[in-house]
Amino acid sequence: MSLLRSPNVVTYSPGWTLIPTHWCRNTCGYCVFVERTGDAARLVAPDAARAEIERARRAGATELLIMSGEGVEESRDVRAALRRYGFRSYLDYLIDIARSALALDLLPHINIGSVSGAEFAALRAVVPSMGMM
Repeated sequence: MSLLRSPNVVTYSPGWTLIPTHWCRNTCGYCVFVERTGDAARLVAPDAARAEIERARRAGATELLIMSGEGVEESRDVRAALRRYGFRSYLDYLIDIARSALALDLLPHINIGSVSGAEFAALRAVVPSMGMM
């Protein structure tokens, strides 16, 4: 009997969630994700993100869910942090995070919201799956 047809077999991929910032331009009525002030609205430093990815790997995760809002670069604080960390854009930051995950054999999945065709193509090179918040 095939595993796919057996009602007694449950499969899963252990995942870990990383939220680089809770900042988002939208204020959807159903969403409790958005924080525009305080620590949650700040950008997670690349070293802290890498440490969290390493923690995920040690815990046995095989997938890394990277959750993000839209329009993150509209935040003055996020733009300043990106410059401070040496990134040209939030997209470059996300690509760096995805590469860090791949280097530790974690499959990155990004939920980012709407992106342009060029942004999608850049992410597709390092992210095996994407979702839309």
